[in-house]
Amino acid sequence: MSPAAGGDAEDPELDRLFSLDPGEFVAARDALAAEARSSGDRTRAQRIKGLRRPTVSAWVVNLLAREEAASVGELLELGEALRAAHQTLSADELRPLAAQRTQVVEALTRRAARLAADHGHPPSEAVRAEVAGSLQAALADPEVAETVRHGRLSKPVSYSGFGLVESRPAAEPTPVVDLSAARDRRRSRKEREAEQARAKALAEARERLETLRTALVDARAVHSEAEEQHLEAAEELDRRSQEVADLRDELAAAEAAEAEAQEAEGRTRSALAEAEQAVERAEAEAEEAQHALEELGEG
Repeated sequence: MSPAAGGDAEDPELDRLFSLDPGEFVAARDALAAEARSSGDRTRAQRIKGLRRPTVSAWVVNLLAREEAASVGELLELGEALRAAHQTLSADELRPLAAQRTQVVEALTRRAARLAADHGHPPSEAVRAEVAGSLQAALADPEVAETVRHGRLSKPVSYSGFGLVESRPAAEPTPVVDLSAARDRRRSRKEREAEQARAKALAEARERLETLRTALVDARAVHSEAEEQHLEAAEELDRRSQEVADLRDELAAAEAAEAEAQEAEGRTRSALAEAEQAVERAEAEAEEAQHALEELGEG
């Protein structure tokens, strides 16, 4: 499955969302999901809320798709031609197309790197490699191609099943001693040993290079996974920070209400004391009036 954003192909709001810098994506996504929820479209709100912030390399591919739409369109057309040609042409006939594919991907990768640098995000070598891999995948996979075309890639993709593998020159063979030439030139034993040592060193160097290339691929995979985990952790931190801010707002409102209640209680306490004093005065006056009445009656 392609890591593309869900939704209709023609969706200006999603286009704007994926055009933002990675650091602005989460807040804008949450706002867009809240807007859809408030309008009653819960399905769209859930789909938007589930969108993941693009990794750096995915953001670079999306940037390329927006800024160089014509060039990316030519790349994807080449992919269609390659997929069709793979069904009918021989390996020899496919080689020129494969070479063209490599040239186009390399050129677009360089252009994408310049665009990213112009937007304040110069890519690392690992990011450039992921960009090239995603473009290669777009050549081979129609679903990935559509995701790239609309600039909504969320993470790097790769494709190893494409039958068009560019031919590479065979490894230099280990030198073989020609016995007749050796007899003619009367090579010394030391010269033959030196030639063998060179061949052995060359083989070891090739083996070490292959080991290092494998280690580099593994390191890039670890880096990509670490970057993804970091982005997920950052999103979780954003959510938790918002929750804390909301709770603080609620606490401030509760404290204000408590202070207002305390002031009201103080005012009513004073009023109660005044009322009690008024009752006492009224009772005393009534008692005095009663005594006066009784004294008048006796007289």
